[in-house]
Amino acid sequence: MKLTTFLSQLPPGGRSDFAKHIGASPAYLYQMVRGIRPIPPTRALAICEATNWKVTPHELRPDIYPNPSDGLPTDRLADLIASGVIKPNPADEGTRTSGSGYLYSDECKERREKERREAERRKQERRKAERRS
Repeated sequence: MKLTTFLSQLPPGGRSDFAKHIGASPAYLYQMVRGIRPIPPTRALAICEATNWKVTPHELRPDIYPNPSDGLPTDRLADLIASGVIKPNPADEGTRTSGSGYLYSDECKERREKERREAERRKQERRKAERRS
């Protein structure tokens, strides 16, 4: 289900309540839904959890979660496949769970690790620049 579809089904005032539930302002939620601002990976999981996984991480950020089952909690995966929210993927045979209990493909895990290393490198460069000043 698309996030816009989910939000359109909420009662009046529901979008504001939903935004507060995920820790965002209604204006920021609007910007994320319209594509004005990208949805951060951690916020994507919070949104999915708040929708009771009716909206999947793959639908919100296919660049980070390339497979439909990426980012889904392992305890909910069978339910979501059975209800037709996602289709089983033969490639999921080689997937592993992370310590957080979410399912990630090997490709996704590698991408996330690369992003983490890049962020750490930028952080170290910032610290060096601050020490020089």
